[in-house]
Amino acid sequence: ILEAVQRLLNLLGPESPALHPLVMPLLSYCLDLRQPEVSEGLLEDGLALWLVAVRNAPNCLTPDPTAMAAAAAAAAAAAATSSNPGGNNNNDNNPGANPAAATAVTSGTSEHGSSLSASAAAAVAAASLPVLVIPERVAVLETLLAPFAALRSIVEASSEHLPLVVAILASTAMLAGPALYGNPAVRQHVVDVLLQIVGNVSERGLLITLPCLERLLQAAPREAGAALQPVLLRLLGLLLG
Repeated sequence: ILEAVQRLLNLLGPESPALHPLVMPLLSYCLDLRQPEVSEGLLEDGLALWLVAVRNAPNCLTPDPTAMAAAAAAAAAAAATSSNPGGNNNNDNNPGANPAAATAVTSGTSEHGSSLSASAAAAVAAASLPVLVIPERVAVLETLLAPFAALRSIVEASSEHLPLVVAILASTAMLAGPALYGNPAVRQHVVDVLLQIVGNVSERGLLITLPCLERLLQAAPREAGAALQPVLLRLLGLLLG
């Protein structure tokens, strides 16, 4: 049954939330280690189903329009400044009279090079724009994050399913972005799962986990950096030790 539902989710793609009323009760049962019928195979199938549901979910984030407008204004100002750094005067052809031109001559750069730097800075700023959860997708996101409550117990019981666990963490980070840390309960579940992994698995297990940590930090640098500080400090301690 679980494999059939996975296929249906893959077929529906972005329309897969229509199946969430069927998927979530299945996950609630399969991921509950207190259920006597939950075997290792059923648990693995449940984790795989959750992963498929997350990966087929529609995009839930959109750039913050206020931040976009501010970034566009800043980029325009930077472009204007870089295109005319010294102002319009008769000394433009005299490097000694134009400090900006003198700097360009001595450093081997040009005004065109400065313009490229401004563009690169604007691109970096755009990539780090704050995002918002699309209002129509809030329920979808909350539904897909709900099973996190069971994940810590699964990791505590065994590291056998570590590849699936870190794949779920990475995929939910890419789907939810900063919203993964907006709910205090979910944020704590994420931290607890990672603390249970880091320092308690083999070197191979840690190598499996590191790309996941990278994804978490990429998806929400500010929020993840603050929330995952205990995990990062423990990891640093392992590296230094």
